[in-house]
Amino acid sequence: DPRRAGMHYFMLSQTTKEGAERLVSFCREKGLETYAISGDNTRLHRVIALPGFASRNEQGVEDLRSQIQGTGRAWAEGDGRGDDLKDAYLSLYQGG
Repeated sequence: DPRRAGMHYFMLSQTTKEGAERLVSFCREKGLETYAISGDNTRLHRVIALPGFASRNEQGVEDLRSQIQGTGRAWAEGDGRGDDLKDAYLSLYQGG
């Protein structure tokens, strides 16, 4: 888990381990640094994007959001996957 406490990270999706691994692989092929992180429910994994940000208003947040949206459109078009990642949101990682 590459996250650091106190940083905000984009949360792209929460899905099965296999679904998260497929999404991570696709995103990385498109140049988006992503990781599958085990959630509170061990059956579900969260897909997060890096880098993290110290604040929601930090320079680079909107650029990463645009990159996520572009990757999401490509993801939705391939194999009829459906989810275009438009619901990705910044989430504060508190550690632990």
